[in-house]
Amino acid sequence: MTFGTDILKNDQINTMAVKRINESRILKLLYDEQELTQIEIKERLGLSAPTINQALQLFRRAGIFVDGEELKSSGGRKPRKIAFNYSAFYSVGVEIRPHHVDIVVIDLKGNVERTKTFSLDFKNSSAYWSGINDRILELISGSMDRDSILGVGISFPGEVSFSGDMIERATVLGLYNVSLDNIKRYFDFNVYIENGARAAGFGALWRNESISDAVYIVVTDDGVAGAVILNDRIFKGTGKAGAFGHMTLDPNGKRCFCGARGCWTAYCALSNLSELTDGDLKEFFRRKDEGDELCLKAWDRYLDYFAQALDTILLSMDLDIIIGGKLARYLRDDLPLLKEKMRRHPVLSNEEAKVSIDDTYSNALAVGAALIFVSKFLNGDMRALQAG
Repeated sequence: MTFGTDILKNDQINTMAVKRINESRILKLLYDEQELTQIEIKERLGLSAPTINQALQLFRRAGIFVDGEELKSSGGRKPRKIAFNYSAFYSVGVEIRPHHVDIVVIDLKGNVERTKTFSLDFKNSSAYWSGINDRILELISGSMDRDSILGVGISFPGEVSFSGDMIERATVLGLYNVSLDNIKRYFDFNVYIENGARAAGFGALWRNESISDAVYIVVTDDGVAGAVILNDRIFKGTGKAGAFGHMTLDPNGKRCFCGARGCWTAYCALSNLSELTDGDLKEFFRRKDEGDELCLKAWDRYLDYFAQALDTILLSMDLDIIIGGKLARYLRDDLPLLKEKMRRHPVLSNEEAKVSIDDTYSNALAVGAALIFVSKFLNGDMRALQAG
């Protein structure tokens, strides 16, 4: 009797799993195509009419599918296409930095709907994390509400454990071995915390299907970090994969915040440039473009160190390199100069450096973190729909 009950339960579980998979397939198809007729959905996916109808009802109730283009009628009521409503839900991304937080709100297409930078000194306290939650609520107030938020992705400048339940180390913030559950409990939303560079790399991978294997480099005010992309996925290793900012460029060189000397971060954190213009990075590049000698020399020296680090990555990994973060938009015009410096290495002297710029978003780390929840949603995490 028990054995028969187990079979029945397994059949029910399998039926639910298939139902979820089919719902996800329909969701993704319309997401990519924007508008389709019900017949086109059936032809593309090979699903039965009842299966499609059930899914369409679910998505319409949630406001994700709406009436699209009206088609010509051969007689009777004019049929309409089914359209994807990218504003049905939103996702929030937060970039944590020592003295500020960047918060973005994106729609299901990845468009930034709202963004704001808040001055906030980091402190691992209930007041700090609750303060970020309050600022998110402030940013979404008005036409958005809590129920429309899929979740909050937090881009964190440190090592998140392979299991995803612990911040093992964030030296720039003086933080070690902190349970993520102790952070998540201060939020009114689902929360996912990821290393900042990996979040930005995930965002680039999500936006560009042509990326398969690459190294994604993020440059911020405080340092340099990276993400390794292999076989269309972010490679984490045991937690430290992509920590390129702490490769040694000069063993007897400048002290890094990690305690070592001569790290890439010590030479190429953007503060190395902005400190020449009272912390104003835009002003540094304005002066550089106008021919200021001090800024030109600093930029040339900066690119020398940057080229040295990229050469090491190319020689060790032989992957395309993508540069994102705050540096990206300033580097675009001087990318040929950077590549020229890279070719000074004898092994690379006859090669075209495989380096490109990703300046789609100025706040790539926060957007990448937000996209994690969009991806979860499109890949079968239907909690928002079921709640609705």
